[in-house]
Amino acid sequence: MLDEDQVYFIVWNVFQLLHFKAILHEMPKANLVIEKRREHYVINDTHLVDIDNPIIFVDKTKIYETIGLTAKVIVVQTVFEQIYLFKHTKIVMLQYGYAKANHNYGLWRVLADLNLVYGNYAKQQITPLSPTQITGCPRYDIWHNEDFYTQCQQDYAKLIDKTKQTLLYAPSWGDASSVDDYIKEICQLSSGYNVFVKLHHLWFLQRDEVLDKAYKNVHFFYDDIDILSLLAVADVVLSDYSGAIFDAIYCQKPIVLLSLSEEKMGKCLEVVGKDSLEIVKRSDLGYIVSQPKELADTVKKALTLGKVCDDKLYYQLFSETKTATNNVINAIENVISTKTSRNLQQLYYRQKIKRRLYKVAKKRAKNVKNHEKNSNRKTSYPIN
Repeated sequence: MLDEDQVYFIVWNVFQLLHFKAILHEMPKANLVIEKRREHYVINDTHLVDIDNPIIFVDKTKIYETIGLTAKVIVVQTVFEQIYLFKHTKIVMLQYGYAKANHNYGLWRVLADLNLVYGNYAKQQITPLSPTQITGCPRYDIWHNEDFYTQCQQDYAKLIDKTKQTLLYAPSWGDASSVDDYIKEICQLSSGYNVFVKLHHLWFLQRDEVLDKAYKNVHFFYDDIDILSLLAVADVVLSDYSGAIFDAIYCQKPIVLLSLSEEKMGKCLEVVGKDSLEIVKRSDLGYIVSQPKELADTVKKALTLGKVCDDKLYYQLFSETKTATNNVINAIENVISTKTSRNLQQLYYRQKIKRRLYKVAKKRAKNVKNHEKNSNRKTSYPIN
């Protein structure tokens, strides 16, 4: 039997925290581990105000020594540095989205004892790497609650002119972002629309710009806001190659997709992956804008025709469940009594990834040691 206090959820950014909140509320004795991964990215008290679970702040190099002896199950969304050290702990990975297939369906998935996914499409992609189960997305459960809509309308009432429709722009970041190409044109639309801009949760890792100061009559939102609350008041969604596309699809909003220039697409494809859904299914996901001058007319078209993702693709991506949170909790509770079955290829890649992570950690430790001449401590870990 699994006790709640033997379950550890590991996050390093607010986006991951938002995915786990509904589960943490239903598992109040489960532990939340906040991994210190980047000096300039901090999860602070304002992000944790509604979480009553035990919280552990830990450096990425200290996770194993902190929870290695007590964790029966670890729940994550992506790999953490010391994952290769956990031999007797079950690793559960919860899908975080559909964009950027290069990373989403990477070989790191072989480290999971169980992957929990939104629908059949993700299951088909990940099953060759490790055991996979469809649970739905816990974040989306609240979308089916009428009180949620009422609360969102109240929360944003002062920002919305009821005589205008509301446009939500949710761009990606880094080389996949459309901000530099389109932000001026999007802000110009504020004369005819309420314009909300939800920046990517990793925006400040590369840029320190606070766009609120540069663009007036537009409302900017950062990593402390769940995009679902903005989708509840939006009439149309603008995006580029962001996972926000698929949030909008789930919420059945018309989507306008902003394309990058040819000279920028090379780097974008390196990040996203040429086989990613937002590339190969682009015309099925929304209305495509090839250059900024097409934006205003395409937004009008999207609002007039109201095209949303067709049912066939929708039900490939998402299960019909409205109880994803309970589904995930049941899967976590059951994984401890289920023997993980892997084929020879999965075992090979699992060991290969573990060794790669070990080498990365060893190299980093060596670099730290060289910078800390006064320290004689050296810790080494065996490969499982």
